Amino acid sequence: MLGLLMAGGIRAQETGNPAISTKYEADLGIQQMTTDEDGVYMPTVKRSARKLNWLTNRVMDVSPDGKQLAFLSDKDGTTNIFVKDMEHGINSPTLQRTNRTQVLDFTYSPDGKKLLFTDVKGDDCQVCRTDAHEGYACEILTVKQVDYSPICCKDGEDILFARQQNEAFKIYRYHTRNHNMTVHATGFNPSPIPGENAYVCCRLNQEGRSEIWKVDMTTGREVCLVSAPNQRFSTPVVSPDGEWIAFAGETKGKASNKQTPNTDIFVCRTNGTAMMQLTDHVADDLSPAWSPDGKHLYFVSKRGNRNGTANVWRMNLKN
Repeated sequence: MLGLLMAGGIRAQETGNPAISTKYEADLGIQQMTTDEDGVYMPTVKRSARKLNWLTNRVMDVSPDGKQLAFLSDKDGTTNIFVKDMEHGINSPTLQRTNRTQVLDFTYSPDGKKLLFTDVKGDDCQVCRTDAHEGYACEILTVKQVDYSPICCKDGEDILFARQQNEAFKIYRYHTRNHNMTVHATGFNPSPIPGENAYVCCRLNQEGRSEIWKVDMTTGREVCLVSAPNQRFSTPVVSPDGEWIAFAGETKGKASNKQTPNTDIFVCRTNGTAMMQLTDHVADDLSPAWSPDGKHLYFVSKRGNRNGTANVWRMNLKN
């Protein structure tokens, strides 16, 4: 998955779609949350032999207080984290929060004071931490590895991240008090479950398709939650109440008769039941993020734009 970004040159969808939403999505109240000038970065989706592959890392997040929308922005040949104040609307200015060459992904800390991110350095990726509000000071947590997708456990003390070694993917836990690391299980894109000493993550099956798994860090029990023939699923994020998982997945266009497969946003319960496809647009939808109250899902997409420019969008979820 990570190799998609590092290789470069992969062809994405070149034409945008001017429709904001489809009839299938009518009840979601989908709204645009950024402008074209914000330069929102959209992971590339590779299409070949009727198959999809895409960078699964998280490129957008919402602050724990719900006031800030953060996203990766691709400007002047660099990729960095920018933050928009949602209280002042879609046209409010953005604040640059990192000053690196290539930030791969990021998340907020549970208290909203820090941003955890992956900094690409040549063939290596290092997990870093910076202040979410001021300055460019960067604390480097891992070096000389291919580490990415950092995310805090809900106590804020430990950090989960993925490490890639050749073709293998493992979830590590960085202990912030003693700076030790523990390897847990196979997988990537970890997301802790509030109220449990567990997380969900992605894994590749024998056919190379990504599935969503749950791993209990106390008992070691591992359960496959989401898997389907000829479909890939990625970027799971657990809702603030710990009841739901939002994720991106490959779709075949059953609802709107799409001619080619693409990516849409799904949800299911944290036990794997009640799986639902939420979006159904010809444009790819990726990188979901929950609002702190669990009433909205944010995602990145090139929908609603004839030039194929990516933006952050928000959908309403019924209680």
